[in-house]
Amino acid sequence: MKTKILMSVLAIGLAVTLIAGATMAWFTDETEVTAAQFTAGTVEIDADEGPAIVTPEGKYFDNVNPGDCATVTWTIVNTGTKAAELRVKLSEAWDDEELSTDNFFYAPAPDSDWVMYEEDGEIWLYYIGGPVPGTYGDTPEEDRTVDLALVVAFDGAATGNEYQGAGFTLSGMVEAVQASNGAPAAVWGDAWTTVSGDYGYNDYQGLAADYIGYFLTGPGKDMPCWNGGGGGGPVEPDEYSVEAVIVEEGGGSVSGTGSFEAGEEVELVAAAEEGFVFTGWSGYEGLPDVAADGNVLTFTMPAYAVTVTANFEPVPVIRYTVTVNITGTNGATGTVEGAGQYEPGETVTLTATPGTYTWWGHTYSYKFDKWTGYEPVNNSKTNPITFTMPSNDVNITAHFKK
Repeated sequence: MKTKILMSVLAIGLAVTLIAGATMAWFTDETEVTAAQFTAGTVEIDADEGPAIVTPEGKYFDNVNPGDCATVTWTIVNTGTKAAELRVKLSEAWDDEELSTDNFFYAPAPDSDWVMYEEDGEIWLYYIGGPVPGTYGDTPEEDRTVDLALVVAFDGAATGNEYQGAGFTLSGMVEAVQASNGAPAAVWGDAWTTVSGDYGYNDYQGLAADYIGYFLTGPGKDMPCWNGGGGGGPVEPDEYSVEAVIVEEGGGSVSGTGSFEAGEEVELVAAAEEGFVFTGWSGYEGLPDVAADGNVLTFTMPAYAVTVTANFEPVPVIRYTVTVNITGTNGATGTVEGAGQYEPGETVTLTATPGTYTWWGHTYSYKFDKWTGYEPVNNSKTNPITFTMPSNDVNITAHFKK
């Protein structure tokens, strides 16, 4: 090891073990990273030939307290001839096997080129700033060197008295694979394809989401190691977009969209246009702390872009029927125009036209008498008659006489 922080020197040579694929063999190598030793209480830490450990002012890793944090950095050097991609798998343990590690969290330092990915219940750290050059062509060592900087934390609420004086070890294994000829995807499969995409990777799942979420939205977000007090400067938080798709087009709008930091509270409000009604939200399932209450959708912003759907549909047209009955005395009759179906609130106009009869070769007209059967115009002799259509059917009778 060249210095105390050169924890893991990665040798990639032509004589290393080959990992065989279906039609191609790939140059690969792996090496252990030296353990990062943490102790609580009086246990002393030996950092010689170990990783660089940076703590906030007034904090010491030979006297760890609940709620403490640090930045731990391993330096990895590619000493082989080939350019390589890297990934690391860490393991953590208290020296007392009965003590749970559920109080320990880690994540790549902000603005790092390392990302976390869960595979088969284990967390891998992938370096997406590569490939890391090899020695071929006399590449300087500084260009072949990669730092793996992690923010680590001991949760205050979960680190009880049973941890006093206990020792803790964080160790791991570095894997390398030649960067050429599609070797990383062939060896590491979908995991490498996912994390090395063109648009960056932030769709953390499972344990990786729990670990990164501890620092983005949980107790770790206020720890000085994460926001700049324990190594590395203050970090401008990332923002992620919230968008809403409108179905049916033109049926309404959604306010509250935009860009948000992970952990922020987001509130979306749907508003229907005239002639439409909001029918509900979709596409929000799985969002943190999500609640859909009528036209309001709230959730805690995750560390990825969100698109939800606001559903609208035309207001159903409800019509009611105006039925007109004809009656008369002494055989009087007539007709009425205006019967039919109307929406509530529409103006209804009924026009009664008396019929005619012949007597001794002469034609005479009956007379309109009155309206009955509908209370607002009951016994009215007005003709034509108008009224506002109610939210129910109307049955009205037109009376004629001689």
